[in-house]
Amino acid sequence: MSVMREELHHLVDRLPEEKVAPLLRLVRDQLEEPPVVRDLPFIGLLRRTHAAAGAALRTVSPRGPGQ
Repeated sequence: MSVMREELHHLVDRLPEEKVAPLLRLVRDQLEEPPVVRDLPFIGLLRRTHAAAGAALRTVSPRGPGQ
């Protein structure tokens, strides 16, 4: 590995996580590769209680589910 690649690797390792994705897009743009979707921060939002699910349904349909 060249000295410049080693330095780039070292610098990227020092970046805070939220700055890695924009840099990764910049590098991929240089390679003209299609974007890969991997960052799924919403996963934790999928777990809901029955009460929250019912409230969501009432928000969508004031008459209740299936009506």
